[in-house]
Order: sequence, then structure tokens, then C-alpha cells
Amino acid sequence: MYNEKTNVGAIVALCGGILAVISFFLFPYISLGFLGSYTAVQLTNGIFGSSMPSLWLELLVALVIIGLSAFELYKHSEVRASSRLILALSSITTLVIIGVYIVQSNQQSLFGSVSSFHTTSFWLYILGIITSLAGSILQVRR
Repeated sequence: MYNEKTNVGAIVALCGGILAVISFFLFPYISLGFLGSYTAVQLTNGIFGSSMPSLWLELLVALVIIGLSAFELYKHSEVRASSRLILALSSITTLVIIGVYIVQSNQQSLFGSVSSFHTTSFWLYILGIITSLAGSILQVRR
């Protein structure tokens, strides 16, 4: 018999992916003081003559997590391959983001550490990915 409690992990992972997508589009990713605050979408398209197209990978990761979580909820099967993929993807993403943050915290600019420019979207994205990681752990352990 289908038990709703068995998919709590998939629901948590889905919520984490949705949070990551919302933060990517709606909230400022960096703040440059009097030069303004910019969302991840604005950064990927370019500001001040430079762009960061690699940020699209963050959106891609969040969308894949949403897709895999929705598949897990839809299938109701005992096969946990999609949960393991979410676990691997969110673990790798978390490690990469933490690594990038550590590298940026050691880089200095005119206004201080480069990592000090990160704002709401950066932190909400990390929270969303960590939430997806927790959800996938719950789903794999069921």
C-alpha cells in the first residue's frame, strides 16, 4: 500500500530545488555597493562588460533536482535511482560551491574580499541545494 510518509524525502528535495530556482531568478546574487545589486540572470547576461555564463549551471542543477524529485513522487516505486542521483548531484554541487566560496574569500579586491559581495540569492541557493541533499538522504534511507 502507498504510504505518503515514504515520499517525504522527495518532497523535501523538490522544495529545495524550487527554492534554488526561485533564488536564481528573483533575488540579488551579488551587491556591489553603490554600483547596485544584480541577480544571477543579470550576471549570466553580463554587466560592466563581463559575463558569468557558468552560473547557468546552477539553474540547470536545480531544474534537474526538481525533475528527479517529481519523477520520484510520480513513480512511487521502490527503485531509488533518482534519489541517489539527487544525492550525488546535490553533494557535488555543495562541495563545488563551498570550494568556490573558499577560493573567493582569499581573493581581495578594492572593496575587500570577493566573497563579501554575495547576497541573498547565493545563500538561498546553497540552502536549497542542502535541503535537496537532506531530502535525498531521507529518500535513500527509507
